[in-house]
Amino acid sequence: MRSESVEGTLFAAAEDAAAGLLWPRSGAPADQAVQRTQGRHLECASLLLAVHGKLDERIREAMAPVLGVPLLALHEASRSYAEARTWRARGHCLMDVLQKVGAQGQRPALWSKAGHTAGLWGRPSRWDPGGAGQAARAG
Repeated sequence: MRSESVEGTLFAAAEDAAAGLLWPRSGAPADQAVQRTQGRHLECASLLLAVHGKLDERIREAMAPVLGVPLLALHEASRSYAEARTWRARGHCLMDVLQKVGAQGQRPALWSKAGHTAGLWGRPSRWDPGGAGQAARAG
């Protein structure tokens, strides 16, 4: 049974992998993800959690405070992730880091900033319904 906190996120692939549940290889119904997708989600999650081996150490250092996880813990998790030979072991590693992120992992702003820091997407911005100029005009 998948936890509510990861349902519908990239981390569902990691939780399933940690539980030994591999998604179907192919021939799955159109509404069911396949194993190739699970692999892509694991890779993206490893970047968001700063454990992927291709991350530059400076990026990992910048991501530690974004995630609220001690840098030493990210270094250890990165080493464990690199040494993992199965998706199950990688899933465990990712879920361990996600647990360290804790309750703040429920905030979309955290993942926007983490993805930007990891180089996955551009700088996050927030929409202000009043606009920046609205306060100046009102004053």
